[in-house]
Amino acid sequence: KRIEIIQTDSLLYQTLELGKYRKLIGNVILKHDNAKMYCDSALIDIDANYMTAYGKQVHIKQGDSIDIWGNFLEYFGDQKLGRLTGMCSMRDKTMILTTPELNYNLDTDVGNFMSGGRVVNKETTITSSIGYYYHKTSTAIFYGDVVLESPERTIYADSLRYNTDKEIAYFITKTTIIDKKDSSVIITNDGYYDTK
Repeated sequence: KRIEIIQTDSLLYQTLELGKYRKLIGNVILKHDNAKMYCDSALIDIDANYMTAYGKQVHIKQGDSIDIWGNFLEYFGDQKLGRLTGMCSMRDKTMILTTPELNYNLDTDVGNFMSGGRVVNKETTITSSIGYYYHKTSTAIFYGDVVLESPERTIYADSLRYNTDKEIAYFITKTTIIDKKDSSVIITNDGYYDTK
């Protein structure tokens, strides 16, 4: 499917040696499959089904379940892959993910970050170096310097799996749990923690 133009204040069409381009400026709305993209300006490479989008906030809305924001978007239409940079965030009904750089696959509903990020789920906050969020199963997997903060405990691990719908953390490597009330420590390699 091609990237569709729904709305723009100004449209310029250009043919260059490298291909055919459309430059859109002002109140841009684009559509690809069931996702709408909102931005201040965009440049579409027609032959490659590729676009770049700019603005104070570039916004991707997929269906009625996912909202993604960033300052700059590269979008590969054939792969349904978006790469956002600059104050990125992703929201669904269970969590808010923030990171400086975010990749999101609109076909598989999987978002990931590689340069540090944070997921907030009600009263639980998880930070890590690398993270993947699987929207269809409400599952997040974190790698590298993982810290889970809940009202009662702080959990440190190299890797952790977390279900944002059930609010349960699953330990998949050596994990240290520190109780905030009495500073007691639990060290484990396997198990789960129900944050509720």
